[in-house]
Amino acid sequence: MVDNPRNAGRSVKPGSLEEFFKYELEILERAFNAGNEGALFEAIMFCFSDNSYGKISTADFLDDQGVILPRWVVEAMVVRQFRYMMDLASTGTGRNAKWASRFRQDMIDYARYDAVLELREHFYLKVKWDDVYDRASELLADTSAAGASDTIRGSYFRVRRRMKKNPLRYKVFKYLRVKGLV
Repeated sequence: MVDNPRNAGRSVKPGSLEEFFKYELEILERAFNAGNEGALFEAIMFCFSDNSYGKISTADFLDDQGVILPRWVVEAMVVRQFRYMMDLASTGTGRNAKWASRFRQDMIDYARYDAVLELREHFYLKVKWDDVYDRASELLADTSAAGASDTIRGSYFRVRRRMKKNPLRYKVFKYLRVKGLV
């Protein structure tokens, strides 16, 4: 039986501070691999926290680019984030359900906005402003962005207004689209 889980399987304790940080992350990885989910959160906080050991923290071993997370932490975070996003897409419940439904609606509004721009910007189509919303409605009829001309018009102006404040609200995410989340 191991008297201290921190020393399980270790015969050498760290000497330098750099060895200490490597040692801590190694212990956390082993705990995570043993099924302790809290070790993942602990590793993230260990790398990103302002807490220091004495006057030296993990940030003292990093360059201006920021914290370098161990590969096992990044892989675990990606898996968990993907599961989380799949749950949001499938259940639509929980505190972030508003984000998921808002994001879906934003992408629908953006598709409508984009259709209007496409019709207006291509001079060879010669679509006038009076007709553009009807034409966009026809163009989007068999898509998830389908809507009446008034709905298309509302989406177009909503996106224009919101893009002035926060253009990244309408960032289209490649992997979310591939996985069918948007």
